[in-house]
Amino acid sequence: MNEFFPDCHILHMAQRSDAWFAARKGVLTASNFGPWLLNSGKVAEQARERAICKLIAERANCESAPNYENWAMQRGTELEPQAVAAFEGETGIKVADVGFCLSKFGRFGCSPDGLIVGQSVGFEGKVPVPETHIRYRRANELPEEYRFQIYGSLAVTGATGGWWFQSWNPGLAPLRILVERDEFTEKLKAALILFSEQYEEAWEQEIAANKR
Repeated sequence: MNEFFPDCHILHMAQRSDAWFAARKGVLTASNFGPWLLNSGKVAEQARERAICKLIAERANCESAPNYENWAMQRGTELEPQAVAAFEGETGIKVADVGFCLSKFGRFGCSPDGLIVGQSVGFEGKVPVPETHIRYRRANELPEEYRFQIYGSLAVTGATGGWWFQSWNPGLAPLRILVERDEFTEKLKAALILFSEQYEEAWEQEIAANKR
């Protein structure tokens, strides 16, 4: 499978396991990618600085708030296996589980809901509350709130065939879109590499400060 995703190291472990949390510690992950990576100006600079400080704290094993899942998040996690099974059954496409994809170009990565077997294509599935799912399906396009996560996953992995986005709910028609790699993907990849370089420089400064 690695030959289909040349820009990352594919780590195999159960998502949400201790090993998975350890692999992600101090790494900027796709669910946290956003416009601040590409934008200029004071607001974007402040967002980058906050992200760097948060990652340094994680990497230094500092105390952090416990993870919190509300009802909608718990529901999505519980229904995720059914959603993947529906995708496989209705498309004939096989999805392989994966733990974490760590970029070869810096400390950034993604935790996809799967990688397509035998293809340079990934898979991200969402199970939002029904009214949100219906809104996504009626719009019939990649929801803006997942744009950076999906294109970021393409940027992290080097996938050339695209990335499936699925919104699914029991008893309702699904939304399935194959998002293709494009110029935006390459701009985002370049921004991630630059951010990672700035983060590494800040990490070295933090190490030096704590030795004094």
